[in-house]
Amino acid sequence: MNVDIINRFRLLTSRDYNHFYIQFHSPNGVCDVLNILQSEVFEINTNVLLFILNNRDLLEEVGLLLPKNLLKVNLQEASDLLRSCYFNDQVVKDVCSCNVLLTQLVKRVQRARYEEFILTIANAYSGYQFDLPAFMDFRGRIYRSGVLHFHERDLAKSVILFSSDAQSPELSKCEDSSLKRDLLCAAAFFNYTLRIRIRNGNR
Repeated sequence: MNVDIINRFRLLTSRDYNHFYIQFHSPNGVCDVLNILQSEVFEINTNVLLFILNNRDLLEEVGLLLPKNLLKVNLQEASDLLRSCYFNDQVVKDVCSCNVLLTQLVKRVQRARYEEFILTIANAYSGYQFDLPAFMDFRGRIYRSGVLHFHERDLAKSVILFSSDAQSPELSKCEDSSLKRDLLCAAAFFNYTLRIRIRNGNR
């Protein structure tokens, strides 16, 4: 068995440690933080998942999800057909370039495949509890491995929850409900303030 497959989850994102400018004054402390984060158990938000699956056609109609027929598109054939139609239509040529249309075609196909991939994984994980390995990048920021985590796009974030049946050890030790709420609010503060700034037009 390939050793890289066994050891693919690492503390850092790269083996080239010269690119990392992080000073570990207490390496054990860093590992403790990562272990606490990785001990948090997640589960699929079945209510949201079932809503998406049961209302897929409506969500596609209003533009929140891309049509499933894009999954079967052969990009090479579609690109050739798009170029042929484009150069035979002067009105379209006056409006935009061929490269813009080709870029949009590729983006829409890739997004449709991503959405289907997320829903397929979420459906497979439904009813189970799962852990998400954590790692640090060269800036010292902590991320999660995989595609189902809160650093992903909205679709992925909407179908996962912190498991209510198996809280993290640190959080479960906290008996003060107001303190627990403050901890959770602090954890989500950046995302909350970012949404407020975007809503007010201050990016």
